[in-house]
This record gives sequence, structure tokens and C-alpha cells, in this order.
Amino acid sequence: MYNQLTSAQRYHLFVEHQNRGTRKERTRKEIAAEIGKHPSTVSREYKRNTTARGGYNDAKAQAMTEERRSHGEPHNKTPRLLLWRIEQWITEKRWPPAQIVGTLAKEGTRISKQTIHNYIHADKSGKLLANTRQGGSITERRKRG
Repeated sequence: MYNQLTSAQRYHLFVEHQNRGTRKERTRKEIAAEIGKHPSTVSREYKRNTTARGGYNDAKAQAMTEERRSHGEPHNKTPRLLLWRIEQWITEKRWPPAQIVGTLAKEGTRISKQTIHNYIHADKSGKLLANTRQGGSITERRKRG
């Protein structure tokens, strides 16, 4: 399981970084074993968060990490109301996913056809698949040479 460094672990890296060039200097493998992380995690941490002059500050590293984390948008599940609307369009109007995507795009909502297909096939009752235009019997066409 993936987990990020804590501020205490970053402080430990800061102290070790300060000891560079002294007798107390240890390898990144030893430092990683002390904090319970993989050596590549330590290398990546130094690579991402060192300053232009080559220094490492744990507080700045933590702030930079939080800043990077705030930029990314977490993958949220499709809202239930939107799934309900999609279900209604499929069961009542028998709309194909492409038509649903186009209608939602006009309203300013973005969703992919693949998300709708995944929702149809994940329906355990089979109601959605039965109400598609193919009625659940999609045949593959053979390529002719």
C-alpha cells in the first residue's frame, strides 16, 4: 500500500541531510531503513524537494508536498443523481450512451461513453442491459480479408 512521508520522517531526512560530509553521514539505504521506507522513496523525496542550492528543509518540503497535493483533483465517483438520470434515459427512452453523452455535454456535464457502458454492465439486475437498443445481444462482426 502506498503512503506518503510524514512530517516527522521528513524532519529525520532534514537532520540526515545536515550531516552530509561528516563522519556521521549514512547511505540513503540506511536512512530509509530507519524511517521504514524504501530507499527509492528517500531518493525521490530529496530529488523533489531540494532547493536550487541543494539544501533540504523539512518544513518547506512538507509545504511543497501539500501544495502539489492540492493541485490534483481526486477521482470522485459519478454522482448518484447523474447515474439516476442516465438510468432513466436508458430504461424509458432507450437512449444509447453516445446520445446521453451529447445531451449532458450541452448541459455542461462531462462524462465518457465508457463510464456509461461500465455502469450498464455493472448493473446486476440486467435491467439496463436489456433496455439498450441491442437488448444485451451485441454480436461481433468478423473481419473479412
